Amino acid sequence: IVLTVLGALGFCGYTAYNVLMSNDIYPGVRMGDCDLSGMDRAQARTTLENAYGNTGIDEVIDITVGDRQFSLSAQECGLSYDIPASVDRAFAHGRQGGFIYRARQYWDTRRNPQQLELITALDRTVLQTRVDEIAAAVEQPMAPSDWAYADGVVTLDKGQTGYSLDKEQLYSALDSK
Repeated sequence: IVLTVLGALGFCGYTAYNVLMSNDIYPGVRMGDCDLSGMDRAQARTTLENAYGNTGIDEVIDITVGDRQFSLSAQECGLSYDIPASVDRAFAHGRQGGFIYRARQYWDTRRNPQQLELITALDRTVLQTRVDEIAAAVEQPMAPSDWAYADGVVTLDKGQTGYSLDKEQLYSALDSK
Protein backbone atom coordinates (compact mmCIF):
# COMPACT_ATOMS: atom_id res chain seq x y z
CA ILE A 1 0.00 0.00 0.00
CA VAL A 2 2.86 2.39 0.83
CA LEU A 3 4.45 1.90 -2.59
CA THR A 4 1.12 2.47 -4.29
CA VAL A 5 0.56 5.70 -2.37
CA LEU A 6 4.11 6.90 -3.10
CA GLY A 7 3.70 6.02 -6.78
CA ALA A 8 0.38 7.87 -6.95
CA LEU A 9 1.88 10.93 -5.20
CA GLY A 10 4.85 10.92 -7.58
CA PHE A 11 2.55 10.63 -10.59
CA CYS A 12 0.30 13.45 -9.31
CA GLY A 13 3.30 15.69 -8.61
CA TYR A 14 4.79 15.02 -12.03
CA THR A 15 1.44 15.67 -13.73
CA ALA A 16 0.88 18.90 -11.77
CA TYR A 17 4.36 20.11 -12.71
CA ASN A 18 3.70 19.31 -16.38
CA VAL A 19 0.49 21.34 -16.23
CA LEU A 20 2.36 24.28 -14.67
CA MET A 21 5.15 24.01 -17.27
CA SER A 22 2.82 23.29 -20.21
CA ASN A 23 3.71 26.59 -21.90
CA ASP A 24 7.37 26.73 -20.86
CA ILE A 25 10.58 25.03 -21.89
CA TYR A 26 11.75 22.59 -19.26
CA PRO A 27 14.61 23.51 -16.91
CA GLY A 28 18.09 22.58 -18.09
CA VAL A 29 17.48 23.08 -21.81
CA ARG A 30 20.18 25.12 -23.56
CA MET A 31 20.79 26.07 -27.19
CA GLY A 32 24.14 27.47 -28.19
CA ASP A 33 25.11 29.96 -25.50
CA CYS A 34 21.51 30.51 -24.34
CA ASP A 35 19.83 28.95 -21.32
CA LEU A 36 16.17 28.62 -22.30
CA SER A 37 15.04 27.10 -18.99
CA GLY A 38 11.52 28.14 -17.97
CA MET A 39 10.99 30.44 -20.97
CA ASP A 40 7.81 30.42 -23.02
CA ARG A 41 8.07 30.23 -26.81
CA ALA A 42 8.05 34.01 -27.32
CA GLN A 43 10.81 34.60 -24.75
CA ALA A 44 12.92 31.79 -26.20
CA ARG A 45 12.48 33.14 -29.72
CA THR A 46 13.50 36.65 -28.64
CA THR A 47 16.53 35.27 -26.76
CA LEU A 48 17.71 33.22 -29.74
CA GLU A 49 17.06 36.05 -32.22
CA ASN A 50 19.09 38.44 -30.05
CA ALA A 51 21.94 35.94 -29.82
CA TYR A 52 21.92 34.46 -33.34
CA GLY A 53 19.39 36.25 -35.54
CA ASN A 54 21.74 38.87 -36.97
CA THR A 55 25.10 37.15 -36.66
CA GLY A 56 24.55 34.28 -39.05
CA ILE A 57 26.65 31.16 -39.08
CA ASP A 58 30.36 31.89 -38.81
CA GLU A 59 31.83 29.27 -41.09
CA VAL A 60 33.75 29.42 -44.35
CA ILE A 61 33.79 26.64 -46.91
CA ASP A 62 36.81 26.40 -49.21
CA ILE A 63 36.23 24.88 -52.64
CA THR A 64 39.16 23.92 -54.85
CA VAL A 65 38.57 23.23 -58.54
CA GLY A 66 41.72 22.46 -60.48
CA ASP A 67 44.18 25.21 -59.62
CA ARG A 68 41.47 27.68 -58.57
CA GLN A 69 40.20 28.18 -55.03
CA PHE A 70 36.92 29.72 -53.90
CA SER A 71 35.88 30.61 -50.35
CA LEU A 72 32.22 30.83 -49.47
CA SER A 73 30.80 31.98 -46.20
CA ALA A 74 27.80 30.12 -44.84
CA GLN A 75 25.69 33.22 -45.50
CA GLU A 76 26.83 33.34 -49.14
CA CYS A 77 25.63 29.74 -49.45
CA GLY A 78 22.20 30.64 -48.07
CA LEU A 79 22.71 28.91 -44.71
CA SER A 80 21.09 30.52 -41.67
CA TYR A 81 19.67 29.61 -38.28
CA ASP A 82 16.01 28.58 -38.26
CA ILE A 83 14.98 30.25 -34.99
CA PRO A 84 11.29 29.14 -34.97
CA ALA A 85 12.23 25.50 -35.61
CA SER A 86 14.96 25.73 -32.94
CA VAL A 87 12.40 27.01 -30.40
CA ASP A 88 10.12 24.10 -31.34
CA ARG A 89 12.99 21.66 -30.74
CA ALA A 90 13.71 23.18 -27.32
CA PHE A 91 10.01 23.10 -26.36
CA ALA A 92 9.63 19.47 -27.50
CA HIS A 93 12.55 18.29 -25.36
CA GLY A 94 11.11 16.11 -22.59
CA ARG A 95 7.65 16.02 -24.16
CA GLN A 96 8.05 13.16 -26.61
CA GLY A 97 7.67 9.43 -26.07
CA GLY A 98 5.88 7.52 -23.36
CA PHE A 99 5.35 8.59 -19.76
CA ILE A 100 8.43 6.81 -18.37
CA TYR A 101 10.69 8.07 -21.17
CA ARG A 102 9.46 11.67 -20.72
CA ALA A 103 9.89 11.51 -16.94
CA ARG A 104 13.41 10.10 -17.29
CA GLN A 105 14.38 12.71 -19.89
CA TYR A 106 12.96 15.46 -17.67
CA TRP A 107 14.93 14.34 -14.59
CA ASP A 108 18.12 13.73 -16.60
CA THR A 109 17.89 17.27 -17.99
CA ARG A 110 17.36 18.76 -14.53
CA ARG A 111 20.50 17.03 -13.22
CA ASN A 112 22.63 17.53 -16.34
CA PRO A 113 21.55 20.45 -18.55
CA GLN A 114 20.90 19.37 -22.12
CA GLN A 115 22.76 21.22 -24.90
CA LEU A 116 20.63 21.18 -28.06
CA GLU A 117 21.87 22.24 -31.48
CA LEU A 118 20.20 25.12 -33.27
CA ILE A 119 18.43 24.09 -36.43
CA THR A 120 19.76 25.49 -39.68
CA ALA A 121 17.95 26.27 -42.91
CA LEU A 122 19.47 26.27 -46.38
CA ASP A 123 18.15 28.51 -49.13
CA ARG A 124 18.83 26.20 -52.06
CA THR A 125 18.28 29.02 -54.60
CA VAL A 126 21.06 31.15 -53.11
CA LEU A 127 23.39 28.14 -53.01
CA GLN A 128 22.54 27.22 -56.59
CA THR A 129 23.35 30.76 -57.76
CA ARG A 130 26.80 30.64 -56.10
CA VAL A 131 27.54 27.16 -57.49
CA ASP A 132 26.52 28.31 -60.98
CA GLU A 133 28.92 31.27 -60.69
CA ILE A 134 31.78 28.97 -59.67
CA ALA A 135 30.94 26.49 -62.44
CA ALA A 136 30.96 29.27 -65.04
CA ALA A 137 34.32 30.56 -63.75
CA VAL A 138 36.07 27.18 -64.03
CA GLU A 139 34.39 25.65 -67.06
CA GLN A 140 36.69 24.94 -69.95
CA PRO A 141 34.98 23.69 -73.11
CA MET A 142 36.62 20.91 -75.07
CA ALA A 143 38.26 21.88 -78.37
CA PRO A 144 38.83 18.94 -80.71
CA SER A 145 42.21 18.45 -82.28
CA ASP A 146 42.55 19.57 -85.87
CA TRP A 147 45.06 19.81 -88.65
CA ALA A 148 45.52 21.92 -91.73
CA TYR A 149 47.63 21.63 -94.86
CA ALA A 150 48.75 24.78 -96.67
CA ASP A 151 51.68 25.46 -98.99
CA GLY A 152 53.25 22.10 -98.27
CA VAL A 153 53.14 22.58 -94.51
CA VAL A 154 50.98 20.50 -92.16
CA THR A 155 49.88 22.37 -89.07
CA LEU A 156 48.56 20.38 -86.11
CA ASP A 157 46.36 21.81 -83.37
CA LYS A 158 46.35 19.44 -80.40
CA GLY A 159 43.02 20.80 -79.15
CA GLN A 160 42.08 21.28 -75.54
CA THR A 161 40.81 18.95 -72.90
CA GLY A 162 37.53 20.20 -71.52
CA TYR A 163 36.20 20.00 -68.03
CA SER A 164 33.29 21.27 -66.03
CA LEU A 165 32.22 21.29 -62.42
CA ASP A 166 30.07 18.38 -61.28
CA LYS A 167 27.43 20.45 -59.52
CA GLU A 168 25.57 17.49 -58.02
CA GLN A 169 28.77 16.18 -56.44
CA LEU A 170 29.46 19.63 -55.00
CA TYR A 171 25.90 19.83 -53.61
CA SER A 172 26.39 16.42 -51.99
CA ALA A 173 29.69 17.50 -50.45
CA LEU A 174 28.13 20.70 -49.12
CA ASP A 175 25.10 18.82 -47.74
CA SER A 176 27.37 16.45 -45.84
CA LYS A 177 29.20 19.41 -44.28
